[in-house]
Amino acid sequence: MILSLAQDKVFNTLVYFKMRVERLSLNKAAALLHKANLIAVKETGVPITWLNYNCLKTENMPNDALAFNDDQFSDYEMEVLDLTINKHMDVVDPPNVENCNLDNGLEFADLLDTECKKLAFKVAYESYLMLC
Repeated sequence: MILSLAQDKVFNTLVYFKMRVERLSLNKAAALLHKANLIAVKETGVPITWLNYNCLKTENMPNDALAFNDDQFSDYEMEVLDLTINKHMDVVDPPNVENCNLDNGLEFADLLDTECKKLAFKVAYESYLMLC
């Protein structure tokens, strides 16, 4: 399977979280990704990943053969990932969650409170579309 650069970055982010969070379920991973993107958009106007979020049934992620490659991440993005883990490690991870939508579009738009952030988001989004 060939992954796009954007998909590979999301996978690599999940590997990073799994290396630092002992019991990382799919819901918790999605919540941490969402929080990391919200932090980045709030501070810079640009998310780390460009995901739409849907909660999945709770399952732990496997540990086998995970290798993290930080080449795809800026120093700032690594700081946000670490901050997200440290601040939100205990995010609620309820069992048997079937469908909860965490649509990032409106939340991200609400965080673009300066022209600089709006422009950064626009440029980053156009770059993201070129990676897909």
